Amino acid sequence: MFDTSSELAIQARSGKTKVEIAMRWPTDEEWAERHRNRKIVIRNLGRGMSETDVDSTEADLKLYQAARLNGSPDLTAAEASMVVKVIERADVSDVVIDGEEATVTLQVLGGTVTHRLQLPTPDQVLKMQRAASRLVSSSQRNASQMRAYLDPTAALWDQCQGRSEDYKGAVPSLHKDAAIRAVVEQINIEMSASDDEKFF
Repeated sequence: MFDTSSELAIQARSGKTKVEIAMRWPTDEEWAERHRNRKIVIRNLGRGMSETDVDSTEADLKLYQAARLNGSPDLTAAEASMVVKVIERADVSDVVIDGEEATVTLQVLGGTVTHRLQLPTPDQVLKMQRAASRLVSSSQRNASQMRAYLDPTAALWDQCQGRSEDYKGAVPSLHKDAAIRAVVEQINIEMSASDDEKFF
């Protein structure tokens, strides 16, 4: 049972020393701010190729400082980022689409959770995708900076009647984001497979 009200106890490294970290689960608003403040740079490499560089260290440090408890030690931005990566874990292990509903299994901090939701419509997906990222700037060096938003994906999970019995209290927006993105990706995979079959 994932409980956002529980205190998190994490072992981390500060320099070369192992330290004990105590944190609360960040609020949805704090996760959303961290998401917005990550530096996402997309570089055009030519010939249709690009690479994406995501730097969240400063945003992670701010999140850690807001959520740490019980005199947990000061960390550098890189150390704080390693801690945040541990608690934000939401790895998709399975997606099953059955009729108009999807079931998503996530591996999260402390165990496994399952989400069930209605499939989003193409119009809902397009609206979410347009709202979930925005171009901030574009330089002359074939690079663009993007900003990502957590609220649109969490809102779509709600619109799709998302639910789970594996949480004590509300489902965190971070997990809603992972679940809805997994469903959209699975829909795209199934559509691509269907199109490919037409040619064989």
